[in-house]
Amino acid sequence: MTLKAFICFFVFSILAFSCGWEEEETAIPSPRVWKGEEEEFEKSFDYDNPLDAYGKPVLVESGSRSPYSGVLELNASGQVTSKTYQDGILNGSSVKRSKDGSWVEANYREGKLHGKMTFYDANGKIRTVMNYENGKLKTAD
Repeated sequence: MTLKAFICFFVFSILAFSCGWEEEETAIPSPRVWKGEEEEFEKSFDYDNPLDAYGKPVLVESGSRSPYSGVLELNASGQVTSKTYQDGILNGSSVKRSKDGSWVEANYREGKLHGKMTFYDANGKIRTVMNYENGKLKTAD
């Protein structure tokens, strides 16, 4: 084998074997979001047993009976509620907006209030802040 043929073979081998060996980037899945009215919610979801660790039923999708994971945005009688679920249990942020423009923001961990619960008036001014830890009220401002 000539030196030129050897170099060509070597370069070709490097290129051929190195292609596709890079680590694939894993895409971060965007959160699943369900939006709808109360009637649609009642058709799409059920609360199912078994109960979670705290005795609350688990939110499941009606068709598959799978626990729901994602954000649920429900418009019921002029109140808009956004709740985050993980495996059918409240876990993450929750926002409830009233007809008058006031709202409350809260956080849940494994189905229990955990962290700040903040009440706002219609102008966005904070009215009250309550702090929860594992479902128990710790302080209120």
